Amino acid sequence: MDNGYLTSCALAISTLITIMFALKKGVSNIETNTFKKMLCVNILESLTTTMIVLNAATINMMQLYKVLNRVDIILIISWCSLLLYYIFNVTHKKSKNVKTVKYLIIFANFVFYILALLLDVQIIVQDNILDSTGPLTFFGLGVAVVYIILMVLVALVNYRKVDKDTKKKYLPLLFLILMLIAVAILRIVKSEINLVSIIFCLVDMIMIFTIENPDIKMIEQLNIAREQAEN
Repeated sequence: MDNGYLTSCALAISTLITIMFALKKGVSNIETNTFKKMLCVNILESLTTTMIVLNAATINMMQLYKVLNRVDIILIISWCSLLLYYIFNVTHKKSKNVKTVKYLIIFANFVFYILALLLDVQIIVQDNILDSTGPLTFFGLGVAVVYIILMVLVALVNYRKVDKDTKKKYLPLLFLILMLIAVAILRIVKSEINLVSIIFCLVDMIMIFTIENPDIKMIEQLNIAREQAEN
């Protein structure tokens, strides 16, 4: 199945990106911590979709399909919510509303996770096609679309107010929107191809070049100078 190549590539790429970012020294702040969580969710989502394809190629257990599909929907919702929180944080760094938005997202995701566990899903496995449909699939798609719309609104409303460095951080969002349009078209033409995992990987890859990561040596030197001045 075509999904097997894509999901395995996504798993390999997301793992390499995570290792590369973990080995690179950086400052621990809300922005980098959120990105780390996105990388972890990306690996888990890629692993889940890979297991779905392996299940289709081996034991073909329908109940396992449904369990993995629910996990996949939860991970997709989690990744989109993390990107929304990232966009809001880089836009409103000094705002007191950042924590409020964080708690609202956590509460919303808690409700979404419960619904994802309860809603029904139908698995389609025939003629080299591996797909899902039903209330759960449409629910997951709807939540992801809502989160992306909120990202766009946050970016558009504050685009003129932010500095150039912050505007660069909107590049992953722009890429995500363009790729989602391509996925929607491809979904109509060839429904068995799932590009979600690989899109998440590419967005994370772009974020590595836009995320704030001050030089550690410079910060250490500033700390030493501050300590000396205080002494």
